[in-house]
Amino acid sequence: MLAFPDDPERYLVLERTWVAGSGYKIRLYDTTTRGATDVRAIDSSAGQPVVARVGRSGALVETA
Repeated sequence: MLAFPDDPERYLVLERTWVAGSGYKIRLYDTTTRGATDVRAIDSSAGQPVVARVGRSGALVETA
């Protein structure tokens, strides 16, 4: 994960997975926490319904 110094709510995120028979798959996302629910004050979500908004994300690069 890489944060942008001029936009602290924006990140580049690298996702790497491995699937037997297919090998590695890599995705690079441009994502933001802008508009996401702040969950820092919640001790635990166990046993309670949680309604949260997530930030937006878009795949920039995908390899197989």
